[in-house]
Order: sequence, then C-alpha cells, then structure tokens
Amino acid sequence: MDNEAAFPSKAEVLEDLSSLSDTVGRILAKAIQKARTWFEKDGLPFEPTLFACMVRYHAKIYMAAEALDAEDDAEALLSETLPNIGLQIFHKGYLVKILKASDGLPPVPNSASRVGFYNQQLQMFFNSRTRDVLETRLNLLYLWDCNEQHHQDSLKLCCPSSGGRSRAEVVELWSESLNMAAEPVVTATAEDTADLPFDRSAWRDDLEIGETDVGSGSGKN
Repeated sequence: MDNEAAFPSKAEVLEDLSSLSDTVGRILAKAIQKARTWFEKDGLPFEPTLFACMVRYHAKIYMAAEALDAEDDAEALLSETLPNIGLQIFHKGYLVKILKASDGLPPVPNSASRVGFYNQQLQMFFNSRTRDVLETRLNLLYLWDCNEQHHQDSLKLCCPSSGGRSRAEVVELWSESLNMAAEPVVTATAEDTADLPFDRSAWRDDLEIGETDVGSGSGKN
C-alpha cells in the first residue's frame, strides 16, 4: 500500500468505529452461541466448515435486526450479504468485512476481489436505503476466532495493507484486539430459536448481492 499516509490513523479509526465494534462484538457473541448450540442440542459431531457458515448466517440475521431497530437512517447499520454468506458493513466511510481468523491472522484471499480489498483498492458501496453509491475511505476486517470448545476467544479490528494468493503476501498495516461481548447463557434445546429476530414461518431472503466475492468452497471465512 503506497499511499498509507493518506488514510485515517489507527487512533482515528478506532474512535470512529467504537460503537460499531461494540455492535459487531455483541452480534458475533450471539451468532457463535447459536451455531455451537445447534451441534450441542442433538450431540452432533462438530464440523468446522458448517460452524463458520452458521455463524455468518446468524450474524446476517442479527445485523438485519440492528438495521431495522435504528431510530433513523444515520444510525442504521448498513450491511450487505455477499456470496457464501459473506458479511460486510459500511460505516463512516469504512468498508469492513467480518471474517474468521486463520491462526490469528487474516485468511488468505480466495478471490481476486478479496485480493483487491486487502490491497486497499477503492471500493464502492450501494446504500439500499437512500439508493446512493458510497465511496470508501479504508478497507478493514473484523476477525473472530474460537477456542477448542468452540467459544469465542478473540476479536480484533485489522487494517490490511497487502494481499495475494499466499500467506506470505498477506500483510497487516495494524490490528487491535477488541473487547468481546459475553455469550448469552442458554440451555441447548431443539426449540432454541426464541430470540431470533424474525418469524421463521414468514422468513425470506430477498437481500440483494452487491459484489462477486465467491469463496474457494471451504466455507471457513
């Protein structure tokens, strides 16, 4: 990234995204708990690829609920769902993807689009509320991970500076560990859906896909 001096400082980014980071942390805590409970309630063997996919799926639902609960458009959580239930948020000019970390680091990009994102290529975001096309200031990552018991054990905000198709090509400009929200305390039951913010009988997925960022098929990001 040759023009890093033109980007906001780490301190400025952390201040700008303080409230969003709290929201993302709360959403991920609930999503991770939901995904883990699905395996626990029937004593099913753990499958990491499916687990990561289910975390993204539940996070998508909770993000939609956050947007609906906002008092006005200025406070609304502007998010969009990408192929393979990829998640990203636009807030105060920052475009932030939510990814599962790979050994504590950003996962190696699995598409040309992701490589460009890591390399801080200019991104455009379509605001479906106002119908405006918004230009980004900086591309960022929320990276989450879990321990061997499948409880969340890390959350950080990362600014990538470069990326390619190998681990050696993925470089962070900076990263910051964030406080993690406490997971909800629930009893795993087959009917554990009471806090999902939608009526399952009426649920339909009509969100528009705004970017082609198809994964490699691993489902781990």
